[in-house]
Amino acid sequence: MRNLLTFFVIIIICLSIIQFTSAQPVQWPPQDVNVSAVVPQYPGPPHDLPAPMITPPPEEPETAPIVKIINLKDTSCEITWYTEDPSTSIVDYGQTPEYGKTILYDELVQYHKVKLEGLEPETTYHFRVRSRNQYGKEAATGDYTFTTLDLTPPANVSSFQAKAGDEMITLIWQNPFDEDFEGVKIQMSTQIYPGSPEEGTTIYDGKEETTEIRSLQNGVRYYFTAFAYDEVPNYASGAIASAMPWSPEMPYPPAEEIPYIPPELVPKISELELSDISFFIKGVQVFPEDGVITVTAGQTFKISIPFEKLPKVLKTIITVIADDGSVYSYLLRINDDETAYEATITAPQTAKTYSLTIVIMDFKEGTVARIEAKLKVEGVLGAAALAATGIEEVSFKPLLALIAIVLAVGAIVGYLIGRLRRKAI
Repeated sequence: MRNLLTFFVIIIICLSIIQFTSAQPVQWPPQDVNVSAVVPQYPGPPHDLPAPMITPPPEEPETAPIVKIINLKDTSCEITWYTEDPSTSIVDYGQTPEYGKTILYDELVQYHKVKLEGLEPETTYHFRVRSRNQYGKEAATGDYTFTTLDLTPPANVSSFQAKAGDEMITLIWQNPFDEDFEGVKIQMSTQIYPGSPEEGTTIYDGKEETTEIRSLQNGVRYYFTAFAYDEVPNYASGAIASAMPWSPEMPYPPAEEIPYIPPELVPKISELELSDISFFIKGVQVFPEDGVITVTAGQTFKISIPFEKLPKVLKTIITVIADDGSVYSYLLRINDDETAYEATITAPQTAKTYSLTIVIMDFKEGTVARIEAKLKVEGVLGAAALAATGIEEVSFKPLLALIAIVLAVGAIVGYLIGRLRRKAI
């Protein structure tokens, strides 16, 4: 029995060996095997790869400038250039050739545009552009310069008034104290206040503070807008006044009245509140307290209303400053960025509280809305305000010192003369 079991085990082992050798035949002696693989060849960053080329765009001639300044303003500009290969956009800039500031856009593009903001008006800046491709190779230009613009107009004229007579009107005003003030251009119309220096008829252009317009028609109301301007010229938003010539035989003409229709007819205007209007003094926003804006006598301040707060059909916004005896009115005009209606106004010289009314007129719908506030004028022009207006503060200290010296010298001389007389006696 044991021999029989041994026999079966041997048979099973033999069959297993035969099956294994038939499934995987073995060649002997072993043959040489060539193994090969396809490995992708990336350029990587070898030193002989070129940097991106900064050139004029393909749609422009080869003589075109490779770097351009566009949308140049007083505090911003845009710099554009083109590279033959997609690359990053880098601008180094500053007020010296050492630059000091850098703007980097990581996106790989061929048409490059970088906007510089927060610049100083009327200032020369140095800059260069750089572009770096995907392999880290960089191209850079030489030094360029640009000068930001002056887009800030002078303050409006103050105390602008129109006084009517027989077939004549006399205009009087006070020029602003801005250092770059160049003159005042006054436009006239018989329809409505001219909204720009090009509207209406020019009846005065100069630096005086009064003018007379003669040969006018009695009984007709004339509207005037005075635009102060600087050397550029940048024009102020405009101070306004109107009058109707009359003769002694005619009844005294009535004061101008602005028609008022309940603002609910135009919901967007009726929703406007004093909190939607911004007031600035020397670039710093100030906030009304209980509807009162406080300024110093003779100080300039700016009124600003965001563009999106007003209907597109809007025609005129007027700010009226008045007390019991005088009324001074100013236009608000859209700024260069078309973000707000603005006016820069010089506060009255007399310290008191004035009414401040912002009149919003929508001529297409025939409606008018009003926002009421108070303008509190305090004190007199101090040293800081005088410096801002260009007027030198008068100091009596040198005069007092001179008087003290004269008195001291006189006392000494008198004492010496007295001694000499006593010795002579």
